[in-house]
Amino acid sequence: MSVLKFKPEHKEQMFLLPPSVEEFVPENHLARLIDGIVNELDCSEIEEQYSELGQKSYSPQLLLKLWIYSYSIGIYSGRKIESKCETDLAYFYLACMYRPDFRTINDFRKDNIEFFHKVFIEVLKISSDLGLTHIGTIAIDGTKIRANAASSRTKDKAGYEKWKANIEKTLQTLHEKADKINAEEDERLGSKRGDKLSKKIGNKTQLKHKIEKILKRYEEEELDAKQKINLTDADANMMLGSGRIQPNYNCQGSVNMDGVLVGQYASTSPSDLSLIHILTLPTSDLV
Repeated sequence: MSVLKFKPEHKEQMFLLPPSVEEFVPENHLARLIDGIVNELDCSEIEEQYSELGQKSYSPQLLLKLWIYSYSIGIYSGRKIESKCETDLAYFYLACMYRPDFRTINDFRKDNIEFFHKVFIEVLKISSDLGLTHIGTIAIDGTKIRANAASSRTKDKAGYEKWKANIEKTLQTLHEKADKINAEEDERLGSKRGDKLSKKIGNKTQLKHKIEKILKRYEEEELDAKQKINLTDADANMMLGSGRIQPNYNCQGSVNMDGVLVGQYASTSPSDLSLIHILTLPTSDLV
C-alpha cells in the first residue's frame, strides 16, 4: 500500500491524551437525551434494594439507560446489548465504558420490569414535552391536541390518558418481544453470548495465518472466488440446516427392515438426491 496515496492506518497508535467519554457521541445524539432525562429521575425506589456490602453493582440508572436506548432503536436482546457495550460508541457513552454481562442486563429488566415500565413512560412524556415526536423508532406525538377555550384542560387530560394507554400498549408489546428473544437465546446459546469468535481465530496472528491458508487453498485448487470457506472448518459447506443457512455437513444414513444401520455417509453437498446412489452401495464400499 502506497503511503503517499492514502491516509495512514495505525491501530497500535497511542492517544497523546486519553479521550473523554463525552467525546464519543455528538451533542444532538439520542443517547445524550436519554442520559440527561434518566439522570434527573428519582430512582431511590430501586436503589434501596441494593446492599452496600459485597462487590459494587452497576447503578440502576446505567442499566435503565441501556435498556431504554435499546428499546428505542429496536434492540431487545441482553446479549446484543452486551456486545454493543464493546463495539458501539453510544453504548460506550451510556455505560461509561463498563461492559456489563448479558445476564446482569437481562436479570435487571426481569426483576424490575414495573419500575422500568414506569421510567420509560416518564422518559417518553418528558421527550414529548420537549417537542420531540419520536424517540428512535417509537412515536410519541400523541399528546398534541388542539385546545378549545374553557374545555382545553379537559381535552388535555383526556388526550394524555389516551396517549398513556397507547404508549403502555406499545411498551407491553416490546416487553413481550424482549422476553421471547431472550428466552430463545438462553435456550439456544446457554451461557454463551453467541457472537464471539472461536479462540482459535480470535488471536490476531492466528487469524492472519488462517486467512492466508484459505487464500492459498483458493489458488491451489482454483476455486471459484465466490465460493465461501469457513475459517474454523474449511471443509464445511454453507447449506440450510436448523432453519438457517450455516456451515454444515450433509449426513445420510440407511437402515434395513430390522432397524439396523447398514449405510452412512457424510458429504459437503447440500443436495440429498445426489447422495441416494451412494447409500445403495454395499456397506463395505461406504466411507
